[in-house]
Amino acid sequence: MSSLAVATCAGAVGGCSWWFASGVLTVERADAAARLGVLPHAAWLVVSVTLGSLTAFLLQRFTRLNRIEGWFYPLFCTATAVLPWLPLPVPAGALLWAGPSAWLVFGGVAAAIAVTIARAGRGATPTAARRLIGSPRAAWTAAALAAVVYGVTAAYLSPLFPGGDEPHYLVITQSLIEDGDIRIENNHEERDYLAYFEAELAPHSLRRGRNGEMYSVHAPGLPAILVPAFAAGGYPAVVAFL
Repeated sequence: MSSLAVATCAGAVGGCSWWFASGVLTVERADAAARLGVLPHAAWLVVSVTLGSLTAFLLQRFTRLNRIEGWFYPLFCTATAVLPWLPLPVPAGALLWAGPSAWLVFGGVAAAIAVTIARAGRGATPTAARRLIGSPRAAWTAAALAAVVYGVTAAYLSPLFPGGDEPHYLVITQSLIEDGDIRIENNHEERDYLAYFEAELAPHSLRRGRNGEMYSVHAPGLPAILVPAFAAGGYPAVVAFL
């Protein structure tokens, strides 16, 4: 496939992702797998895809960008905005890209392309670009950006979750901190989990032990590891720790 065709496809992906990012997506409650969303009118999808592909086509065909190999590849990264809308089970972290932070991806892509255009205007060559990418500074920059993204993700998701089995592990962690044991019945009766889980949480226990106490079906290894983080800062600290 020619670079012109790939650039056009990249622009179409960017336009489609823009349409999805303009929608509103939510969940009913923290432990709900079903997602509820509202997207713009389908006509705007056609407009977005057309404008995106046409813009990429014109830039690749009539500007100096055609001298920079693969300048349009960052546009494919905008597809992360589509992940939360897929009619499939997706990781909870994918919901990050359904909120305002989805526009961070578009901002990063736009900045990368703008820098590429500026370098092309100064006569930068693909060889120079490769030297920049391979420099130690690029590695540290990528690490710093990744740390920022992960930090924003943790801060954004901490009030929305936990979900699945996660709150049950946290109940064991609370029992270890507050009671020094892994007997969870009193923690559920006192609803200690309300500190991080808004819904009613039934114990995950098959049967009582020989001593008549209730224990979780989940192994206590991970909850024990989480004790320092939870004791220091509650659920947000656990998210940052993991």
